[in-house]
Amino acid sequence: METTELLSRLKPSSNYKQQAEALREDSNIQTIVDLMQPQEAWKVCLNALVNLHKEPQTRGKAESELRLAWFITGATRFCEVGQKVCDH
Repeated sequence: METTELLSRLKPSSNYKQQAEALREDSNIQTIVDLMQPQEAWKVCLNALVNLHKEPQTRGKAESELRLAWFITGATRFCEVGQKVCDH
């Protein structure tokens, strides 16, 4: 679904838009394509300059050395989301 959504934006004159809409309606799942927006190069550079003289944040000792990882598999028509606790 996400691939079709991305292709619909990269190739607006194709039929990917209709396919993406049909997949969203069939699965009743919202796309995650818009979660991250690209940043202009000048904004990235400006943020780097602004943060150049900031003191690095010191992290306290973590109580746990575990992480929660999310895995998204889309081998079939439907998307499967799972989670796993991993040692750090």
